[in-house]
Amino acid sequence: MIVLESQRRRGLIGRLETGKDVLESMRDLCVREKVETATFTGFGYIRNPTIQIFRPEHRRYVKAPETHEGDYLATSINGSVSFHQDARELNVSIAATSVKDGSVIAGELMSGEVISFEFSIQSFDVVRLFRDVDPNTGLRQWVMME
Repeated sequence: MIVLESQRRRGLIGRLETGKDVLESMRDLCVREKVETATFTGFGYIRNPTIQIFRPEHRRYVKAPETHEGDYLATSINGSVSFHQDARELNVSIAATSVKDGSVIAGELMSGEVISFEFSIQSFDVVRLFRDVDPNTGLRQWVMME
């Protein structure tokens, strides 16, 4: 278990640029604002989201990431920011509804083009968390704090 109580936090709130990738934009923002460990949430409209789903019983992803063509209302995008080796890594989940037919998708978000996306970030500036593959689950989890 990794637990830390932090009294020192920063909050950021904003909107991503239309046409940019959600994850690349959030990662770039975190680098620019020196956000090293954080949680974030957001919502809005995205185009052509690519997701993947992990199967815990098999300790691997169900299949290759799948791109869902079209526009989606992302009712919930949640994630965390940490490090894998020396690079910032985002772990992001999504629940979204197709604006065309109302079908719902959910999984780990790999990419998606911003149509309109608003977010808030809660940064924990007193710690840097590192993510690596957990041999028990096969998932990349927080394994060390600095």
